[in-house]
Amino acid sequence: MSKRGKLPLDDPRWLPLSRALEYCRRRIGSEFFAPLEMQQEFAAGRIRTAARYLDQSTQPPTSKVALLTTASWKGRSLIWKRKGLLSDSFKKGLHPSMIYVWQPDLEKKWPPPSPPSPPHERAIEPPERATKPLDLAPDVSPRRKPGKLPTKKWPTHVVRELIRRARAGEETPTAPEMCQFCQDTLNWQPDIRQMQRLLRELRLDQ
Repeated sequence: MSKRGKLPLDDPRWLPLSRALEYCRRRIGSEFFAPLEMQQEFAAGRIRTAARYLDQSTQPPTSKVALLTTASWKGRSLIWKRKGLLSDSFKKGLHPSMIYVWQPDLEKKWPPPSPPSPPHERAIEPPERATKPLDLAPDVSPRRKPGKLPTKKWPTHVVRELIRRARAGEETPTAPEMCQFCQDTLNWQPDIRQMQRLLRELRLDQ
């Protein structure tokens, strides 16, 4: 990493503020606290920021990038809104779309998820001791029909899968995708409106 105050300003590791906020939101799992925590890191200088602006002193005006000081974040606030739209109480002259975040600082604070281990490196657990003869015949039972068990427990099944995907850094699924997930794993799926209602309550289907 470059020394403090000596960052390269033309480096692709400068992330737009909106992408940095989305990364933070996925790592801590909260739309509300992500901008608050990031702003604290900016003001403390632990995550460095820069601003792209139009230099009017040249003809024609040219686009330039300059590092922001910690004082630049005093009296400013970030608010995450639905669909990733950003609102702020920034003073005139500095808009969120002009701000960039240094990715190495961001990942030092919230490390990215570890990639899954290759299949040959995964530990193989010994099978439990059988208490009765194993039935190796193929399962030819009919597909599960809709009933009380899936109807009652499918929301818990969906929430567990959403948590697993979030921890793995995967994209947030849509309601149709989660209905298909229930069909694949439970041989049953809820009405699409029920799934949309559940995801809205979890603030994932916006």
